[in-house]
Order: sequence, then structure tokens, then C-alpha cells
Amino acid sequence: MKIFTSLQIKNIEDATVLRGISKLRLMENAGSAAARVIREKFDITSKKIVVVAGNGNNGGDGFVVARKLYENGGNVEVIRLLGLPQSENASLMCKKLMETGVPIHDYFDNTSISRALLAQADIIVDAVFGIGFNRALDTAVSEVFSFISSLPARRVAVDVPSGVYCDSAEINTSVIKADLTISFIGFKPCHLLPPASSFCGEVVNCAIGVADDVLYYYENCPETIEPNFVLKRDKNAHKGTFGKALLVCGSYGMAGAAILSLKAALRCGVGLGVCALPEKIYPIVAESVPEAVYIPAPTNVNGGFAANTYFAIKDTINSADSILFGPGVTNTNDTVILLRDILENAKCPVIIDADGINALARNIDIIKQSAVKIILTPHPAEMARLCRVTVSVINSDRIYYAKKLAHEFGVTVVLKGANTVVATEDERVFVNLTGNPGMATGGSGDVLSGMIAGLIASGVLPENDAVCAAVYLHGLAGDRAAQKLSQTSLLPSDIIDELPSLFKTFEG
Repeated sequence: MKIFTSLQIKNIEDATVLRGISKLRLMENAGSAAARVIREKFDITSKKIVVVAGNGNNGGDGFVVARKLYENGGNVEVIRLLGLPQSENASLMCKKLMETGVPIHDYFDNTSISRALLAQADIIVDAVFGIGFNRALDTAVSEVFSFISSLPARRVAVDVPSGVYCDSAEINTSVIKADLTISFIGFKPCHLLPPASSFCGEVVNCAIGVADDVLYYYENCPETIEPNFVLKRDKNAHKGTFGKALLVCGSYGMAGAAILSLKAALRCGVGLGVCALPEKIYPIVAESVPEAVYIPAPTNVNGGFAANTYFAIKDTINSADSILFGPGVTNTNDTVILLRDILENAKCPVIIDADGINALARNIDIIKQSAVKIILTPHPAEMARLCRVTVSVINSDRIYYAKKLAHEFGVTVVLKGANTVVATEDERVFVNLTGNPGMATGGSGDVLSGMIAGLIASGVLPENDAVCAAVYLHGLAGDRAAQKLSQTSLLPSDIIDELPSLFKTFEG
């Protein structure tokens, strides 16, 4: 599913008008589609419904929603929060609603009646501000939003929850928190990216009559990761078919990072998993993952890889189909040296994660000296170090910063977090919809980077598709584990345990 900015939506609507579909027709289609979703989600004949409408086109959509719900047996009343409609199309829709006899109230003409209606509502439809909202709220409107959000009613937002900024996904001083958001044409950044995404609830997208060839012009805009990134294995394959992954992971006290990454890579179908690790932790990891091949490497005084480790692993670097560097390796000068040696000599894609990213942040320009594909998997704090900005700046526009770093250094960036963003070196951007807060725990990232290494090495998918597939499956496995065990009790190893049954669904 495509992800459009407010300007792109406006351009799409303008192009649709040139095809002969008026904006009034689009408003009718949007309101009708939203009303249909509400009828599918709720038994409206037994519910009291209050539509809160603004004075712009989002309010016009709300008037259509009210009319369509009334025509289908709903007990509907409308509150105009900002007075009379200011756009021609919204005025026409308000007039059509009046002709049905649906009660319409102006909030500030009689605040007590309006608040009583809202308090009695089973469903509140938020149609106050649309995708063009870009200003600060006045105190009175902010108070209304807080009041609505405090009520027990189910709240449905038309296109975007009022009080969120569509493109930046930031929020205002007060937001109407939705249980359900009904989007039109495609997703918007605020539906998928925090903090606004946490105010959207379930997001349902509806078509409103825009032709596919109009949307085609936006083929390079961000899109969601879909299940079709996952492919089946060749029935005639053998272990050599699915490649060799070299994982350079772990240190004294961080054996678990190596174990999680290695298990995840093997569960993602790589033909051979080879783990280079400091010799001090070799017995621990080998006992936990007997299916792998190991290269015990020189250990420095910190319990991590010594600076001369490259000479112990160079033959495997030459024959590997993917290399993962970073989980649990510690951030020392020796780590920086080893990362530089790997990037200078690798002949396959290199995934850099965790302490590998912290080492890279000391001199990120070494990426430009490497001839191979590089995948970076930072969380927001690591991304902030790479971009030389604060975490809050990164979170203010995750898509922008992921795309910027990918373009500047010619890498693929996996910016982890709620709705992980994948930005590729060819300027494609994907946003993941799987996953849950229970996965925000130490070790979950080690699992993801191992999965990426395994899927890339297996060769079943093109490299960037393999990255997207790993992100999607990682989140989906976490969702399945959380359903069984709860988000609170979810462990990274539980994600790995879900992979076999998950892959079975795609093979069946």
C-alpha cells in the first residue's frame, strides 16, 4: 500500500478531477466509504452516533458519513465544532444533510447540550481537521479534543485523527485519540509513524474512485511491506544452494547476542551458518547452537575481538554470501579496525548492527570505500549518532532521515522501532506494519539482523526484498509470540521459536 503526503493527495485529487470526477463526487465517495466501514465494524442500529464536523472539507466528509449512516438506520446527530462550513463542497453536503432532518448543533452556541450529546454517544466520528491541518489549536478546541478523548465512546477518525500533523506524524497539544481511522486513497505518514500512529488505532484504507494510472505516477513514494516479499524455496535445492552466512558476533559477557543472531540466521534457511566469535565464548555458543560452524578468534583484554581477527576469518569472508557484523562485539578501537578490514575486503553484502554501528559512527566515511552492498540496522539512538543529530530529531521524521542516510552513503537503512522504516540505496522506502511493543527488548535487534543475514545469503530473494521480508517476518513472528505469551513476557528467543511455523504457512 502506498504512503502519500498531503501534497501528493491534493495532486492526486486534482489529476482525478481532470479525468472528469469532481471533488464533490470524491467527497461523496469518501464519506460513503467511511460510513460503510463503520457499518461493517459496528451494529449502528443499536448505537448512538455523534459526528463532530469541522468547517472544511473534512467536515464535508463527515456530513456525508452522517447522512449515509442515517439512511441505513443509524441514530445520528451532528455537532459543528467550528461553525458553518467554509468550503463550497462542504456547504453543499451540509445542506443535503439538513434535508434529511438529522439534528445539527453548533458546539459553542450551547456547550452544555453538545457535551451531553458527546457523553451519551456510543460512537463519535471525528471529522474536524483533515490532512491539511498545520496550525496550533486554540485553547477552547483543545479542551474539546481532550474531553472527547476522555469519553468511553468508540472514536472513529475520518482520514486522520484531528490534532495530528499528517506528514510529520507529530501531534498537537491535544489530539482526538481514535480507535479506528478510515483513510482514503492510501496511507499517510501519520498513520504509520510515531507518535501520531499511536493515536490512529486500527487504520483501514478505502478507495474512492481514483484511477490506478493516476497513482502510477507516484511509484517511488514510500509503501508498506506486504507478505508477497516472502517466497518459497526451490524443491530441488541442496545446502549449497542457500549460501553461507558469516556472523561476526559476541564478546565476553555478550554470548547471547551471538546465539540469537546465529539461531535466527539458521531458522531463515541459510545453507551454512559460520560464526566467528572471541575464543573465550566459543564453548557457550557452540553448545547452544550445534548446527553452526565456528571460527574461534583472538580475544582482546576487553573480551572482544582482537584487532588482528581479520586474518583468522579472511578465507571465510572471501567465500561468504552475507556477513553480519556487530551484535555484542563491544565498541573498542579493535572493533573499529576489524570493521574497516571487513568492509575493505568483503565480496558480499555486509549487515552492520549494534556495536558495529557505534564503531561506524566514529568514521562513517569508511562506508564509501567499500565496493559491496551495506545494510545498516540502527535503532533511533544509533541513527542519531550516525546522522549527528538528536534522537528527537530522528523521530520527528523517520522516513526523511532513513532516506537521507541511504542516499548520502549508498546503503540500505533499516531504522528500527514501531513501524520499522527500510530505505534502500535506490531511494525506495518501505514501512513495516507488523510487530508490537513487547519486542522492544534487548536481543530483538540481534534476531532481526541474523534473519537479514540468513535471507540474503540464501539467495531466495533479491537483496532488498530479503531485507524487507526479514523485517516483515520478524514483526509477524513477534505478533504471534505475543498472542501466545503476552507482550509483557515476550523474549527475543520466542520470536525465533515462531519462525518454523511461520515459514510453513508461506510454504503451504
